[in-house]
Amino acid sequence: MVKTEKGYFYKKHCLQCNKEFLGVKKRKFCSIKCSVLYRSKNRKYSLKCKKCGKIFHGYNPRQFYCDICKEELTSRTCITCGKKFFIKLSEKKKYCSKTCERKYLFKEDIFSEIDTFEKAYWYGFLMGDGHIRLDEKRSIRELILGLGKKDYGHLIKFA
Repeated sequence: MVKTEKGYFYKKHCLQCNKEFLGVKKRKFCSIKCSVLYRSKNRKYSLKCKKCGKIFHGYNPRQFYCDICKEELTSRTCITCGKKFFIKLSEKKKYCSKTCERKYLFKEDIFSEIDTFEKAYWYGFLMGDGHIRLDEKRSIRELILGLGKKDYGHLIKFA
């Protein structure tokens, strides 16, 4: 133990570079750089897969599945369109997107050509009391409609 201006410290040797330094009892490295280098070099663990029981090497002690089992657990097939998609292990999703998750499907391009009176009426009704929102992040379109009590009769009439 060595006495300095700041207090008593131990003479220690760095586990990475073997350089002598002064530090408290718990300290093992002379610098943060040596600490990071040492831990990244000695970070392989022998782990046992929870699903198949196979022993594999990983870099995280909280890794529970080997690569093959992890892909099986995280890859799903959409029950609506049949497309393969990936999820996190904690998620329970059955659909690849919000579009596939919808209970009622509708024609999204119905107003691309307005050729009847009913289409024109509904287009005006929607533009007056609502709007169609495009969410590019989730690649979905939503119909948002704000109605008053007096508009209920119109819905019944044209439904």
